[in-house]
Amino acid sequence: MIIGAKVEIRGHLAMPKARLVEYEKRAFTLALQKWHREMLPKHFAPNAKQVYRYERRTAAYEQRKERVKGHRLSLVWSGSSREMAERRIDIRPTKKHTTGKIHVARAFNFSGRGAMPDMKAEVSRILKREQKELLGLVGEEMRRQIGQDASVKVVSI
Repeated sequence: MIIGAKVEIRGHLAMPKARLVEYEKRAFTLALQKWHREMLPKHFAPNAKQVYRYERRTAAYEQRKERVKGHRLSLVWSGSSREMAERRIDIRPTKKHTTGKIHVARAFNFSGRGAMPDMKAEVSRILKREQKELLGLVGEEMRRQIGQDASVKVVSI
């Protein structure tokens, strides 16, 4: 998942660039936390295959999974990857960007090789409406932080 945004402030902003970078880090951290808490679990839902347009698995694989594991959930075999992914996200803000790393089972590391689907890409795929929601959150948080900064004078945001 890659979400990029250009922060554009209209008007005069008297603020050190380092402070603005800190506000960006906080805003993108909030967006990643929201994605992890609300959007990531949807990737493991029964309808995720259709919603996120996952690569088709073979009929033999789907039948075997249902016979052995008793389900046909996308991106799930035993459930350990889902549990690991939903448990925590490591968020690393830097000066240039903020990244989030989820921990999953080894099977995700073999994604995209040969006949295997790219499960890393599938689990991190976001819909246009989700992207819009996350970027809206970033914008709101930036406006909130700038608005609360008593040392900043903004003509308009």
